[in-house]
Amino acid sequence: MVPKMPELTTKLKIYFGRLNLLLKNIWNKNMENTYKTKDLAEAGVLIIKKQHLIKIEREGVICWFIFSDKLKCEQLSNLFFFGELLVNAKDYHQALSVLKNRIFSK
Repeated sequence: MVPKMPELTTKLKIYFGRLNLLLKNIWNKNMENTYKTKDLAEAGVLIIKKQHLIKIEREGVICWFIFSDKLKCEQLSNLFFFGELLVNAKDYHQALSVLKNRIFSK
């Protein structure tokens, strides 16, 4: 027997509501282990050091670069700011160019 249309609609709304809640919970747990910076130079270094850029968030004119693996990013960031992190200048320039293109292409 095929359910009546209102019953099916109600069941689908409940199903998609639960699915949406589940996805939000998964996203929030993943975001707990992320690292955010608005420093373009730092973001370039993290990219060179193979940190995964999840997304770029805009907050007015400010762009936040969001990376996975908070602990590793914090370690690299500290090395960078204390001048103890060596990178290839050409790779660094290329990473900055890619980031600038992503920022200004939107």
